[in-house]
Amino acid sequence: MKTINFEVLENIKKVRIPSFNESLILSIVPPENGSYITSHQPTIYTPGIISKFLYKKRDKVIVYNDSDRAEFKFLSKSLNLNKPIERLDHDDINKIKEFVYDCSRSYEELIEDPETKQNIQLFLSILQTQQTDKFTLFWNNLMIKFFEKYGINIRFEVRLLSELSKEIKDFFYWVIDNYHDFKELYNEAIRIFRESVGFYPIKELENNELPFWLIQGNERKTMYLDKELDLDLSQVRPKAVAWAIFRRYFLYKDRTDILGVGSSYYNFVADHIAANLLSQSPPPTTVVTLSIPLKIDTQKIIRAKSIINSFKTSIFVNPEKLRKILNSLTEYQKFLTLDDIQTMISKIEYDIDKDLLRKKNQILNEINKKENRGIKKELTKQINQINQMIVEQIKEKLEDLYKLTEILEIQVERLFEEYKSLSSRDYPYFYINPHEIFRILDVQA
Repeated sequence: MKTINFEVLENIKKVRIPSFNESLILSIVPPENGSYITSHQPTIYTPGIISKFLYKKRDKVIVYNDSDRAEFKFLSKSLNLNKPIERLDHDDINKIKEFVYDCSRSYEELIEDPETKQNIQLFLSILQTQQTDKFTLFWNNLMIKFFEKYGINIRFEVRLLSELSKEIKDFFYWVIDNYHDFKELYNEAIRIFRESVGFYPIKELENNELPFWLIQGNERKTMYLDKELDLDLSQVRPKAVAWAIFRRYFLYKDRTDILGVGSSYYNFVADHIAANLLSQSPPPTTVVTLSIPLKIDTQKIIRAKSIINSFKTSIFVNPEKLRKILNSLTEYQKFLTLDDIQTMISKIEYDIDKDLLRKKNQILNEINKKENRGIKKELTKQINQINQMIVEQIKEKLEDLYKLTEILEIQVERLFEEYKSLSSRDYPYFYINPHEIFRILDVQA
């Protein structure tokens, strides 16, 4: 009779993204035993991910899953090096350093809070001086040194998935020997999870599909049971569910496993397989994450949108005022492409009928005189007629300018989205003082 751990499943249903200034510390399988392990890909961590590292920071093993793709996301920007992280070389590391540096410089312009800017500068100073080594160790040491600058000293025992070939080989053959039952339990657990929770982040195993990658050159290929398996098994790496089984039941079965939100889903499938094939109860398991907002002045972007709306409205009404309105956007020149618009305004200013413009200004002066209130409607009508004449003569250029302005609006919307990203929980951890993480973890613990 198969074992289904409904208690664990009910606990997983409580996993959620915490509100701002709040952490989630949820015991999935109690109780914690005082000895901890956690795992993650060495990528650009957010505060929520870092909270796994800092929770119960002593006596902890960090096993880096360095077989994952070398894809680095920095808010709305991304860098994909199209190879596994474990295959990154010296040049790749320099590309990543340059990517982080350029993104930090770019987004720093959107930040109003001086302390946040200081945190970024501190990280960048370490980034520039940190010696390039095996990427994962380079990335780990960078994080450690950043914490040290705030008086936080942590010494994790670091393991790399890529250096566990002997252990992975033994685990691989265990899966092969039990493949039929393994696949059945794997797919069954996914169906149970979907029916209970409503989704699952990965698909079921196909016929003969193995839950392993084979690293070949700079590519990762899914392995299959009916393919030739007389390969270099030192290049075999477990996928998400298999990695959870391997980590929890073969490497560190006596430690409390610290998970993030996403990995708690994989672990249900892993534990269902282990309970029925290994007859083992799941090890102590705790989900840890948090959300911290950044102090962002969104009024800056709202002002930009207002200026562009005014600019767009003036194109066919007051083309002679476009230069003055555009000058109000000079503080945004690092984010917005204004050169083409400025060039087009210069052409419009050159072609605009200066006599009509003088006549328009004369009538405007007349409208402002108190004694002309009675004929204001007539004067306004004359201005509208002159505007039509001015616009008609340069209509083609104004239409081109209008199209350029629509592109500018898209840029501002993208900038607004980046501001919202900064205000979310998905910004890089080095944007904040790490003591903020400890404060929230302690409040909720």
